Amino acid sequence: MTDEPKPEVTVPECPRGMSGIAKREWLRITTHLYDLGLVSEIDLMALAVYCDAVQMYVAMRKYIKKQHKYLDANGKETALQQIDGTVLRGEVAYFYGRNAQTQSEYNAMKAAADTILAVSKQFGMTPSSRSRMTIEKPVKARAIDEFL
Repeated sequence: MTDEPKPEVTVPECPRGMSGIAKREWLRITTHLYDLGLVSEIDLMALAVYCDAVQMYVAMRKYIKKQHKYLDANGKETALQQIDGTVLRGEVAYFYGRNAQTQSEYNAMKAAADTILAVSKQFGMTPSSRSRMTIEKPVKARAIDEFL
């Protein structure tokens, strides 16, 4: 047995102002963490950072994916084609002829991904971090388990 602190297992209230994808991720991930006994009130800010990063990542990925519109010499929208006739779309078209490191959307997406992974490791949300954890027992059976 270790002498590590064991705060009460509870789901912190979702921060005000959180919306959309971040709020859905909050509800999804806190449910799983609660079932494993891995969440408490003191985790609020770390979870908020994680959820906001998920929202940023999804938004930037969606933006980059849509950036495949190019205009021809007459100003008409056209697909970007390589010499061999291959049509480039989505992320490939977005990065065509650009240095990915200088694109602000890419940098925002990458920073969000880095944040997601860093926080995920703290909560055992990656395979490698889970392999180093020991959990005594689930906190509470899910409602469906009580009926089986």
